[in-house]
Amino acid sequence: MHIVIVFHTSLPQHIQGGINTMIVTLAREWVALGHRVSIFAPGEWHHRRWTTETFEKITIHKKRMRRPWEKKRKVRSVLGFILEAPVLLWQLWRFCQREQVDVIHLHTPRSYQWYILWLQRFRGPPYVLTFHGTDALDFANGTPAEFSLMYRVVREARALTSVSRHYAQHIENRFPELGTIHYLANGIDLSGSTPGLVGRKETPFPGPLPQHYFIIVGWVEPPKAQDVIIKAWGFLKEAAPELHVLIIGKEAVYSSGESFYPGYRDSLETLIDNLGCRNRVHLLGGLDPETLLYVARRAEGLVFPSLREGLPYALLEAGALALPVVCHDIPAFSAIVRHEENGLLVAGSDPQQWASAVRRLHEQPKWAKELGYNLFTTIRDNYSAQIMARGYLQLFATLTGTTSDSGAC
Repeated sequence: MHIVIVFHTSLPQHIQGGINTMIVTLAREWVALGHRVSIFAPGEWHHRRWTTETFEKITIHKKRMRRPWEKKRKVRSVLGFILEAPVLLWQLWRFCQREQVDVIHLHTPRSYQWYILWLQRFRGPPYVLTFHGTDALDFANGTPAEFSLMYRVVREARALTSVSRHYAQHIENRFPELGTIHYLANGIDLSGSTPGLVGRKETPFPGPLPQHYFIIVGWVEPPKAQDVIIKAWGFLKEAAPELHVLIIGKEAVYSSGESFYPGYRDSLETLIDNLGCRNRVHLLGGLDPETLLYVARRAEGLVFPSLREGLPYALLEAGALALPVVCHDIPAFSAIVRHEENGLLVAGSDPQQWASAVRRLHEQPKWAKELGYNLFTTIRDNYSAQIMARGYLQLFATLTGTTSDSGAC
C-alpha cells in the first residue's frame, strides 16, 4: 500500500531530529511494516515548483497550495489561484497515478486541502482526515470562506478519525451529519521496554538549569492555561522557594505571523512580575526536539493545566520518560491518568489546588517516581506506535478493499 500523508509543515528536520510527532511515528511504522509512505507538505510561499527529497525511505514532496484568496493583494491572489490551481491538481493527479497511491491521510483540517477534495472527485485516491482535539472546536471559527472550504473537505472525507474517544463523541454531537468518527489513539515509539526514550538524541540546554523544576509544554495560548500555573507558583513562592517552572512553547500564530491571541503572552509576563515570580517562572519559548528532551529528562515532573486537548504527545512522552504528571481532570487526561496511581488529576483551575498537587510530588520524590513508572507502563501497554499504525492500516484497508497485513497490499 502506498500512503500519502498531507501535513501542514515541512518535516525533514523533524525526521532527522527524531521528534515523536504523530506523522513521523506513523510514517516510520508503516515503512517498517513494508508499506510505501510519502509526505506532501504545502510548503512555503517560495515553493513555486514541486520539489522532492528523501529521508529514511520516506519521500517528502513540497509545493505551495494557493487558496482562492489571501488577506493581502486579494486581486493578485485570485488571479494567481486561477493560474496555479489547475496545474497543481494535474500534478497531484499524475503523481497519484504514477506512484499508485492507495490512500491519502490528512493530518488535520486545513483550507488548502480543497485540492485533495477535488483530486478525490477526479477519481483520485480516497482520503481520511484526523481530528486532534482543538481543531474539532476551532475549524468552524475562522472566516466564512475558510469554514466553507474546510467543512467541504471534512464532509467529503471517506472516513474521519479522532485521536481520543471523547473528541470523537464531541464531533458526532456537534456535527451529526458527518456520521461516525473513528477513534484511533495517538501512539509513541518507545524503542524498547526501558523508560527514558533510550537512543533518542539530546542536546544540552544553552545555559544553566534550576536544580528543581517542573515543565509545561504546549502552545502559549489561553486554552493551555499557562496563567493557572503561574498563579500556582505564586502560592509556592513561600512554600517551596527552590522550585521553578519552565514554560516551553511558541506563541500560536497564523501563517501571516499574526497572533491567534494578541496580548496573551504579554499578559503572562505581566502576571509573573505582579506575583514577584520573575526569578522562578521562566517563559522559554520554543525548543528544538533534542533540547526539549534534555530539559524534560531532568525535570521533576510535567504539569498539564490545559482546558481542552485531544491526546497530546507531551503526555505520551512524559509517560515514555516515566515522569510524574499533574493534569487537569478533563477527559483527554483522565482517559490515561488514574489519580494517585500513575499521576495526579486536578479538578478545575484553582491555582491553590495546582500548587498543592505540585508540592506533593516535589516533597515525596520516591512516590512521584513510582507514579511516573506506572504511567510508563500504561503508555507502553496501550499507546504504542505499533497499535496506532495498525489501527490506521485496518481503516485504510476497508476503504481500498485490500489487506493491512503486509506492504504488498
